[in-house]
Amino acid sequence: MADETTNNTITQEQYDQLKVELEAQVEAEKARAREAVAQATQPLNERITELEGGLQSKDEEITTLKTEGETKDGSLTQLQASLDGAVAEYRALVVSSNPLFSGELIQGSSIDEVKASVERANGIVSKVKTGLESQAQTLASLTTIPAGAPVGTPVDLSALSSREKITRGLQEARKEK
Repeated sequence: MADETTNNTITQEQYDQLKVELEAQVEAEKARAREAVAQATQPLNERITELEGGLQSKDEEITTLKTEGETKDGSLTQLQASLDGAVAEYRALVVSSNPLFSGELIQGSSIDEVKASVERANGIVSKVKTGLESQAQTLASLTTIPAGAPVGTPVDLSALSSREKITRGLQEARKEK
């Protein structure tokens, strides 16, 4: 055995025993490392679990909000269609209630636009009315007929016979009396 220690060589039996001891130490170190990692990561794992729960809750909220948004989009589309119909009916009512307006004068895709169009149309109608009144006054002054009986023109007696002339003269003399 003295030779074995001097050469620093070991027997197979010693090698196997050292190997078993080292494997046991490695396993023990692995177990301690696992325990240390578990203890060190426990707060992080708890936080991850908490965040995952919050994430799931947020996903559900997002899904709910998307559904509500889609519903509101549908409602908004219906409201827009109703508004467009109401504006068209209002425009038709304005045109039908005022015979001076044509459909081309009244335009707009909102109530305010239709109202502004009505104001412009009223301005146009007012200008046309003023112009027509001015023309009517001008024409009236050119064609004025004086009041009273028309001025009589003497009857042409040259075509009458002598007898007709005498009869006519007597009739006028009786009228004057």
